[in-house]
Amino acid sequence: MKLRSVLPLAVCVALTACAGSPGKSSSRFDYDKESTILPPLDLPPSLNLPVEGADAMGLPAAQETEPTTLLPVVRGVRVERAGDMRWLVVEGRAEELWAPVREFLDQQGFEIAREDARIGLLETHWAENRADIPEGFIRGLISRVAPKLYSAHTRDRYRVRLERGQQPDTTEIFLTHYGVEQVELGEALIWQPRPSDLELSTELMSRLMLALGATEEQVQLVQQTPPPVVRARLEGDAVVVNEGFARAWRRVGIALDRIGLVVEDLDRSQGFYWVQVSEQTEKKGWLASLFSSAAADTERRFRVKITGDDAHSRVSLETDAGKALSEVTRRGVLGQLEEQLR
Repeated sequence: MKLRSVLPLAVCVALTACAGSPGKSSSRFDYDKESTILPPLDLPPSLNLPVEGADAMGLPAAQETEPTTLLPVVRGVRVERAGDMRWLVVEGRAEELWAPVREFLDQQGFEIAREDARIGLLETHWAENRADIPEGFIRGLISRVAPKLYSAHTRDRYRVRLERGQQPDTTEIFLTHYGVEQVELGEALIWQPRPSDLELSTELMSRLMLALGATEEQVQLVQQTPPPVVRARLEGDAVVVNEGFARAWRRVGIALDRIGLVVEDLDRSQGFYWVQVSEQTEKKGWLASLFSSAAADTERRFRVKITGDDAHSRVSLETDAGKALSEVTRRGVLGQLEEQLR
């Protein structure tokens, strides 16, 4: 057999061996900025296309920046937690931390898809985590020649919110992970949402802590898993939270991020989050079914109201005029919030 006849067969065998290898990289976090420019993600009809470029959200394209070294800019960083929810409390004003946090995301290999300094929101483009590509001997050999030959079957994006802290001159930073995965649908490959990955969001939060000046001992607090405690329950037309207003406010903000609702505005003094379900919002399965009817279209924008004292809080939903939402919308959204706040 001639050599040129053997080579194609060898390549096929090599690719097959690599694709079937179950091994994975020892690190679960490896985002390459060049890999964020990806082919369109084909989703089922009930799901919106994850944002692949700034134009999809009506924003100017992200500008290329020269890599720089991010130095610690704060004196203190600590972790606050409630159940599996974690957020950072950082010494420094939100206006001062905005640029360092944005630069941190850039250094981690992410491009910014949406930013709104008014409400302290940064959201990344969908990115490929190279650590999700199966490892193998053949892949290692081929990657030396063609490092971009392989591609992960998952994509991730992150939402970061900065909010003025309860204490003077502090900022609270909330971080949420969103993911999609490639699955077979008949003869086609499509992208569908996958659950939020706590391990990935924890890793990114740990790196952010170090970048902002935290010690290794402080970072280890993020990794600890607290014992389960029931903190919320659905009662009638509200979710009752067994925590005071200040803590409930933070946790509701994280919960809204996790379930996929977009916070358009907020007013802590009144206890309001204004949220939107828009065509640009990544719809998880429950959102797609909840807002599929014409009646629900009129309730795509509403506000989440939080009231309470130092011990208990109530979370309810209403229109901008203060009227009740339909029972279908109210029960659907409150059910999701209860699951996150519990």
